[in-house]
Amino acid sequence: MPKFISGENFILVKERTSRKGNKAICVIRSSGYTIDEKAVTEPWILTQLRTLPKKDRSYLPDPVIAKQTGDVLKPYEETDCNVYSLYAKPECKGIKELQKELAQFIKDNIVNNYEKHALIGHSKGGLIFAGLPLDIHTNMLLIAPTFGTIMGNEELMIKTLDEYKKSKNIIHRILITPDIALYKWVMRTIGSRRPIDCDMSINSDFILKELDLSYLSYHHTMLITATCPKGIFINPTDAFFRHYGKYLGLDKNADGMISIENQKLCEKLVDEVVELKATLPTVLGKASDEIQKFLRGI
Repeated sequence: MPKFISGENFILVKERTSRKGNKAICVIRSSGYTIDEKAVTEPWILTQLRTLPKKDRSYLPDPVIAKQTGDVLKPYEETDCNVYSLYAKPECKGIKELQKELAQFIKDNIVNNYEKHALIGHSKGGLIFAGLPLDIHTNMLLIAPTFGTIMGNEELMIKTLDEYKKSKNIIHRILITPDIALYKWVMRTIGSRRPIDCDMSINSDFILKELDLSYLSYHHTMLITATCPKGIFINPTDAFFRHYGKYLGLDKNADGMISIENQKLCEKLVDEVVELKATLPTVLGKASDEIQKFLRGI
């Protein structure tokens, strides 16, 4: 297959080719980010320059997406897999439409060309894969899946931040005002406002009415959940997301962005559950050993 494949709702980027060719496992991995074809080949900084200044990103990629190299791909290098990264396209009509198109693509192109295959979804990628209408056996690993998050609803998030601030005494309000103002600015700057992002929000029509997890029964499945680490001496990224997660009530029994309750929506439908101490941005790296174990067990 070519370097990248562009469908109506998604883009698949080839990240790695196994030395064993088609006899090795083919992995499709995703965190649910959105990119366009131009972002696949242009320098990272150019993508930021044409994306960050624009509030309307209907036809633009997500900003601040790191290149998929180094530690991110380490589990697949150790297990010598073929690897594709899945992204939504800016014009994606919604998660349901993406799932339908992707399921057909997997049937037509992955199952027929590779002896073994796996889907590894983190965050929004976990939501996409968990509800995939795929009625043939594969292997699926869901890492802190986003079965509803306040991050998909900018108005609700800002309202929650304001309510947190109002709940404190006047001295505390003065102290946290700059912090909350910074949080709002960052979310308004990097946040996206597309149908696929609205679909992952708490109590969205997609989550409440359209998400179908019954297809998980066809697959070998594993769920990895994340909750914020406790203590003072922790990873700086974990400390950052735990700190800001507290303003949204997501620093305890949550990964800073998604509650453990929402992550575990599919708990009774999977074969194995592993719980890690991490935040949403760090859980993928901390799950590296579990990813390798999962792939070696296929």
